Amino acid sequence: MFKDGETGDEVVGVQWHTVSPQYTSRTCSNCSYQDKLNCNGDIFKCLRCGHREDADIVGAKNILRRFIEESIVPLPARPVLVVE
Repeated sequence: MFKDGETGDEVVGVQWHTVSPQYTSRTCSNCSYQDKLNCNGDIFKCLRCGHREDADIVGAKNILRRFIEESIVPLPARPVLVVE
């Protein structure tokens, strides 16, 4: 069994990985150009390539990219017996 790092809840057979959200809403998910002026409220418009999209979607894409690019060593799977 694993303990959730934030809430202390027990999580069975699930791994989690934390990705920093820093600058994800001001970094273009198309060309990776980062500028605080790229994001104006809810709308993202890249000053370099002109990519335009909802700022939350851009942030989510960048978080996913960071997760995929990081090397993660999986924990070995252990069978868990649950008795009710």
